[in-house]
Amino acid sequence: MQAELVASEADLAAGPLEYPMLSLTSEIQEVRHHPGGRCDIDYKDEYRFHVAAGASFENIQVEIVAPDPGNQ
Repeated sequence: MQAELVASEADLAAGPLEYPMLSLTSEIQEVRHHPGGRCDIDYKDEYRFHVAAGASFENIQVEIVAPDPGNQ
C-alpha cells in the first residue's frame, strides 16, 4: 500500500496516536476459477484514516502480488 500524506500542519497524528495512520480492511466477495489456473477475484476495500484535522491521504495505491508457481 502506498499513499501521499497531505497536510499544512506539523502535527499530523489524530488524537492519542503518535503517528498518522491509514488502515485497510479487504474482503473477498467472489473467486472465479478458470482453466489453466487463472482466477478472477472480486473484493471490497475499506480504508480508515487516522490523521489530524486538515490532513488527508491522497493517491492511494494498493498492489496485490502472488508468487509465480513456475518460478520456485
